[in-house]
Amino acid sequence: MNVIQNGPSHRVAELARAMAPDPFSREKLDFLKLGFQDNQYEELEALRCKDRRHNGHCNCVHRYIISSGDVPSGERPWQREHINSSASLDRFKRVICIHNEALNLKNTRNPVAGRKYSEAFSDFVTVHKKELTQNKICKKAISTVLHCSLNFLYRDQNNNK
Repeated sequence: MNVIQNGPSHRVAELARAMAPDPFSREKLDFLKLGFQDNQYEELEALRCKDRRHNGHCNCVHRYIISSGDVPSGERPWQREHINSSASLDRFKRVICIHNEALNLKNTRNPVAGRKYSEAFSDFVTVHKKELTQNKICKKAISTVLHCSLNFLYRDQNNNK
């Protein structure tokens, strides 16, 4: 008899399944082993790339987290021995740290009337947009991690032209 679970642990497992690099792979991040609890589901949701360009989800954040860094050309960028390694854990924590800091800066009140977001948030987005782009994370995932729209993400780039 199958019992449908609706609790937070079910959502964590569902997210781990959705973030698998390909549907036939058994390589998944063990979020509970990485130190996350069930109540941190919203933070885990920030790591899910919702860009559905290529027959499913892009999974760029997932590939960044479990990639091995020094990969010879022609081999898969993720391999089983790197999934729960300390480097993967550091990359995972780095993305979550950027995510949380962006949320804190976005929610701080701007002292200048008529401006929705502070200059600190704007500068933070500009700096970390470059860092995340260098790590081959797509635009939609960057906007999700940094808590901003695509228009806000590229507004300064359009003004400089």
